[in-house]
Amino acid sequence: MRYLATLALATLFTLHARAQHQHTNGVCGTDIIHQQMVSDHPEIGTERNQADADWLERVGNLTTSSSGTEAVQVIPVVVHVMYYNFEDSITPAQVHDAIDVLNEDFSLTNSDAGNLRTIFQSRQSDVEVEFRLAKIDPQGRSTTGITYTQSDNSLGASNAIKQEINWPNEKYLNVWVVNAIDIGLPPSQGTVLGFARFPRNAQPTTDDGVVIRHDQMGRIGTAVSNGRTLTHEVGHYLNLYHTFQGGCTGGGDLVSDTPPSASPTSGCPTNRNSCNTGSNDEPDMIENYMDYTSDVCVNTFTDGQKNRVKDALSTTLHPGWKRGILTLQANLIATGVANSPISAAPLSAFMAENRTVCVGQDIDFTFIGASYDASTTYNWEFTANGQTVTASTENPTMNFTNPGTYTVKLTVTNGAGVHVETKQGYLKVYDTDTYYDNQFTATFENAIPNPTWSVFDNGDGRKWQTSSNASFQGSSSAVMPNFNSLNGGGDDILQSTSIMLDQTTTATLRFRYAWAKRDNTNQDRLTVYASNDCGETWNIARLLSSFTLNTAGSNVSSNFVPNNSQWQEAVINMNSYVGPDPVLIRFAYTSDGGNNLYIDEVRMDVGIGIEENNLSNLQVYPNPAQHALHVNTGSSESAEWTLMNATGQAVMNGEIELGQAELKVDHLAAGVYILRVIESGESKTAKVVIQ
Repeated sequence: MRYLATLALATLFTLHARAQHQHTNGVCGTDIIHQQMVSDHPEIGTERNQADADWLERVGNLTTSSSGTEAVQVIPVVVHVMYYNFEDSITPAQVHDAIDVLNEDFSLTNSDAGNLRTIFQSRQSDVEVEFRLAKIDPQGRSTTGITYTQSDNSLGASNAIKQEINWPNEKYLNVWVVNAIDIGLPPSQGTVLGFARFPRNAQPTTDDGVVIRHDQMGRIGTAVSNGRTLTHEVGHYLNLYHTFQGGCTGGGDLVSDTPPSASPTSGCPTNRNSCNTGSNDEPDMIENYMDYTSDVCVNTFTDGQKNRVKDALSTTLHPGWKRGILTLQANLIATGVANSPISAAPLSAFMAENRTVCVGQDIDFTFIGASYDASTTYNWEFTANGQTVTASTENPTMNFTNPGTYTVKLTVTNGAGVHVETKQGYLKVYDTDTYYDNQFTATFENAIPNPTWSVFDNGDGRKWQTSSNASFQGSSSAVMPNFNSLNGGGDDILQSTSIMLDQTTTATLRFRYAWAKRDNTNQDRLTVYASNDCGETWNIARLLSSFTLNTAGSNVSSNFVPNNSQWQEAVINMNSYVGPDPVLIRFAYTSDGGNNLYIDEVRMDVGIGIEENNLSNLQVYPNPAQHALHVNTGSSESAEWTLMNATGQAVMNGEIELGQAELKVDHLAAGVYILRVIESGESKTAKVVIQ
């Protein structure tokens, strides 16, 4: 028996390597990783072969039989979301949905369990394993069982991703969620959707657990499947092989109630019978989670697979495998999943529904941390320009009366401790009464962000900034430093302050830009958005594709800095935004591996200029003025006034009672200003000079 098992395992992985290459869609990388590890560490292969030989000797290559009803074994789980940018940073709701799928599949409560063909129904099994997100982390603090880490390596993750963050594998099943996986499989041979590590003695955390693409997690959010990839990979983690392992004669998956299969199954071919095994011949069990069948077709584990999982979870048979000890009561208590009271310091974390809002507009903040103590308190602080607004509810709805860029701080306290999260410059609150009025000209001589420009990072740490390396005019420009980024980046945003377009019939946005490709495959784009509801909704004003965006002429493999001839101008019709509501402009750059992008000399051209003293009954004196301006509208009606500088930015405003007002201007810089008075819906303007 021992000799036969060893012979079977010797051909197990080499046969699979040939079979897997026939599958050109999503594939599992577990065997590839195992082969690589065995090549580097032959003792791992020897240990695995011996373990499987022992299994066959112990159970006699099981005939179809049930392991019976046992106590459900619980495994604590931590999910590490290794995002490249916020587009692949999946939500807690998507993680919970993925765990739901996992539990349904391992407990035979999945809604499609009844789709298993009659010939196999008698061996369908509840594996009696449950997975719960941890509630206590390795330091004894509260946790959601989900961590978030920005990593460029997420775009091509390998086993090495586990070194960036991990929790002890003797306490948790670690799951790393990534953007894409690169373990050396040529693209022509399939896209690796996930991989896991088989158990072995004294296995380090950095060579354990599951790595999976974000679009294979659950059924919601970024998911593009029914979430069965995680079920498949956790099967490997619990020592299950592919049903097609070894082909028709190479030893199979060492579980006798799963018929042998010559190769992975693609699609959902219910009439497939790839192996002729004589009188006991059966069709391929394409419904088994350990095949490659489409998500909509898989629905079952077997009794034999359950026995093998239970064997892997035995602390008596495998004390060094770090699987069974996860399920011990002491560990369930230590990780907070034992359904018993939890005493642990809190975790403070939060998010807002938006990053921009206007004065007087509601915005919701949500606590996404953890605390399992009924005495938990929440202290929110929102600080801008030296002023702080507070809130004490778990999920406050805020309405800010003061404009500015807000730093948000949340302090969470419970009976076991305190935790604080602070996000600098997290929220931009716009003043609806402060805006560039009908004329907007913005260079980048002052470092961004500043009162004119806000910057929002997509999560990868690279963001819009001021550069003195190049400019169309002046000494600086805005640059998106993309040279060191990788393919697949999300939107990095440069956003203007409010611009009023109510004193014109036409408006045109103009700006200069410069960009270069690094290679012909780059499909970077710059999308210009506009909003006239203070950022609640955004409309596309112009999309500049890589073809239009490329001003360099040829590819630039070094750090791109444009010369004077490598700038072009974009001209965008903004007539649809002419009206009484201020407009915000947003430049959103989506990277696809191209070079640096530069923007300079942004301006809004209006069709009708402001007339000087357009109604003769408006009197402003003295003009020029040094200390005060006297305004007489020639009417007894109330009116509103706004004083704007030469660029159209409002610097003062107020009300006129009974047709007269005095404006103190001695604090303003000398120069030319525009005074606008609105009375009964009629606008009156005058040019004034302050000395």
